[in-house]
Amino acid sequence: MVRTCSSELGSYVHSRKVWDFILEVAVKENLKAEHMVKKTLYEAKQSEFKEQGYWDNAVPHILLWNMGDWNKPCIEEHHPGVTLLRGFFENLLKSFLDNGGEIGRRHLMEAAIADKEFQVLSVVD
Repeated sequence: MVRTCSSELGSYVHSRKVWDFILEVAVKENLKAEHMVKKTLYEAKQSEFKEQGYWDNAVPHILLWNMGDWNKPCIEEHHPGVTLLRGFFENLLKSFLDNGGEIGRRHLMEAAIADKEFQVLSVVD
């Protein structure tokens, strides 16, 4: 899918093309709305999904995760329905899988302090 969506744009994936591709596959495969990936709404694409018989909650949330970036993990949510995540460490992947694909700043922080060496620390108020 990434190759299809980025053929004209080099290595950059254009989110509109990703949604168009998902909708095309859903229509082609005659998927019911309850079988679509569900997450945050993306307002710009809702009407196109509705025109094809899918409800608002059928518009998938797109996570673009650059796992090859070994710098400090960073999460960006500039647009509804799209999350950009870069960086990788094992606890972050575990958090992502344990939370059903949910990932946010809270998950990032929890994953960062999940190592054993941080468990001996205590908060004193």
